[in-house]
Order: sequence, then C-alpha cells, then structure tokens
Amino acid sequence: MVTHSDAPMYNLRAVVQETGLKADTLRAWERRYGLPVPNRSKGGHRLYSRRDIEILKWLVNRVDEGLSISRAVELWRKLESEGEDPIADSLPPRLGQVRTYVDSGSSLEELQEAWMEACLRFDERAAENSINQAFALFPLETVTHRILQKTLTEVGEKWFSGEVSIQQEHFTSQLTIRRLNTLIAATPAPNRLERVIVACPPFEQHTIPLLLITLGLRRAGFQVYYFGANTPVDRLDGVIEKIQPNLVLSTAQQLSSASGLYSMALALQEQIIPFAYGGRIFTIAPDLHPRIPGHFLGKELPETFAQIEQIVGTSIIADDGVPVENHYLQTYEHIRNTIPRITDGVLSRIPSNGATENGSRAFLDHLNRSLLSALKIGNLDMLDYELEWLDKLIENRPDSSLRLTHVLQEYITEAQENLGPDAQLITEWFQERISHAGQGSTS
Repeated sequence: MVTHSDAPMYNLRAVVQETGLKADTLRAWERRYGLPVPNRSKGGHRLYSRRDIEILKWLVNRVDEGLSISRAVELWRKLESEGEDPIADSLPPRLGQVRTYVDSGSSLEELQEAWMEACLRFDERAAENSINQAFALFPLETVTHRILQKTLTEVGEKWFSGEVSIQQEHFTSQLTIRRLNTLIAATPAPNRLERVIVACPPFEQHTIPLLLITLGLRRAGFQVYYFGANTPVDRLDGVIEKIQPNLVLSTAQQLSSASGLYSMALALQEQIIPFAYGGRIFTIAPDLHPRIPGHFLGKELPETFAQIEQIVGTSIIADDGVPVENHYLQTYEHIRNTIPRITDGVLSRIPSNGATENGSRAFLDHLNRSLLSALKIGNLDMLDYELEWLDKLIENRPDSSLRLTHVLQEYITEAQENLGPDAQLITEWFQERISHAGQGSTS
C-alpha cells in the first residue's frame, strides 16, 4: 500500500529548500547513483515523496560525517540489501496507525474502566494514575482511541440516559481535553509542507473530535492550525489568505451546528479550498452528505485519516452541494428574526412544573437552532433526527413535564400568530409529525 511517505507531492524547489542541496547536485546524484528516483508530473517536472526527502537528508548526514557521496550511496545499498530501512525512524507514522503492543498484565479494558470510574467520582488523581499507566503500557494511538474516545462515548450515552450528571460528563470531557492538549504540545515540529486548518463551526462546542484529529495530523508531520470551538465563518477570509491551507476540516455533532459548517463549506468553495467534514449528525444522517460541498471524513478515525491523505495528495475540490429551494430560504429569512417572540409565546403555554423555565428554554433553543439549520441546508426532514433525540432526552428525564407533541403544537400556534402564511412550510411539517405521533410512530 502506498502511504503518505511514498506519495509524490514535493517539487524540486521544495526539496532544495528542505535539504539545502542545490538543484544541480540533486540532478547529478539522481543521474550518477539512481538515488533517489523521483516521479514525474504530467508536464515532466520532478515530484519527490517524503521518503525521497529523508533519503537525501540521510545521504547529506553521511557526507557531513566524512564519507564521499559514492561511499554513502554504497552504504545505503548495503543496509537496504540486509533488510534494514536506514530512515525508518525519520518517517512519521501512517495517519491513524495503531501500533501493536505487548500486554504487560493490565488489560486495556481494565484501564479504560478505571479511567472512567475515576472520572465519574471526580477523582482526578486516580484518573491521572490510570491514564499514565495506560500510556506506559500501550501505544499512544491505542490509548487515545480505545480509552479516551471510548470513555467519552460511554459517558455521553450514560448522560443521555440519565445515569450520570452533566457535571460528571463535563469533568470527564475536561480531563480528556487537558490530556489531548498536552499530547499535542509534545508532538515534534512539522516535517511536511501541507497546512491544515481545523475548526469547529459556529454553535459547535464539542472540540474533542477535532483535538483527536489534530493530534493524529501533528504526529504525522502536518502543519496544523487548530482554532477550537465556535469559529466565526465571517472571519475565515483573512485567515485563509495568511495560511493558504491545503485543507480545512470541521465537525458538527448535531443539526443545530450543521448550518454553520454548511456556511463554512460554501465560503471555502468560493475560494477553491478543499473542505472536509464529519461528526455525529453526518454519521446518523447520510442524506445530509449531498448538501454539503465537501468531503465526508467517514465514521471512524482510521477512515478519517485515509480520507485526509487522499484529499491533500490530490487537492480535489468537492462537487457543489444540492441547491436550496427558494421557499426554504424565504422561510428561513422570515422566521429567524421572529424566533425570540415565538419562543416566549411557547414558554407561556407549556407547563413549568417539574421542569425549570431555564430547562424549557434550553430545550426550545436547541429546537430553534435545529429548525434554522434544516431550513438553511434545505431539508426539514433532517429535523427528524433531532426530534427523536429530544424526545428520548425528555423520556429519560422523568421529572420533566415537557412533551414533544405539546411543544410542537404550541410552536405551530405561535408561528402562525407571528408569521401568518409565511409559517406554512414549518407548520405543515410539524403538524405531520404530530399526526405520526398520534398514530404511535413517536411519543
């Protein structure tokens, strides 16, 4: 399999800059010794791989130590014939590669359970001890993927089902973020030319997926610019101009933040910058993919890293997304300035006993952002995924007096009062969902 180390992507000028060798010297070594042997572009220009560059650096080091270039090449051939790879330690690991390990007594499952239990009881010292032991016994990729990431998924599911508190979930997330930031800070300096911007879209606060990607990219030698949560789309132009990235990537976990990612994709497409995306909502809602002008990164990290390698290696710009119909755009414009009045009206109509007003408002805020996202992207059916999530969230909170069908009915009333005929697209869609609920398809 061809890895990024073997991919021909560096021109002669880049190799001269990185190795310090003159172009004439490179051509002479290639002609006399056949080392390295670069590929050629369609126009006949030399294209070198990362491995070619490391071979040249190895030869330069031997010459600096006193060998002639002919003796250095002879030594290289000898080591190679004996099955050794003289530059194995100089090449970055393949993206997403999980190395093998020797079991030293403590299993991954035991350490993952110890880390999660310590986090849930707010025992920072015990949590740090367990994760330190894991890093001492297992490769970094194994620990980050099968302990940190797995624990976050399990704790998130436990919070959703009401088994753990939001404070326990936040504590676990913050310990994970701190550990990932420490690992990222400890990565070596970049040794690849490709520049990647990593940023959450507006309204997206879940940074851990992008931190995991940033760590993998940094360890593979990429120049990574990580901007974190809630990155404004209107500020990207100046950043793009300064950095000139080979790729921008982002993730959205829920529909409520997918519209910000969509706006980011549109802005980058205008600038002819490759864009890649992923996250929970795109995993559970594949119908969203054709609407985003970008490359879907896949469901798992190894798949994500393979996609990134392909994109930066080819600089492919994704096709245009499915255009949004005018009546969606018009409804979006009509409702977005009216939402505060609709929200206040709905809150005055739904019961407050058993659920605080703040909790009800948070529920409606999530519904509003999801509704605006579905309108902006051009497909209200995407709301089904969020309504199902909200419905189950209410069901798992027995102290809540909210009922989804009741909220939707009151939303219809307020939307009609505030928007009149302009609310038709929304009210008809909500009414259809209420009818389905009455037939037993949702609660």
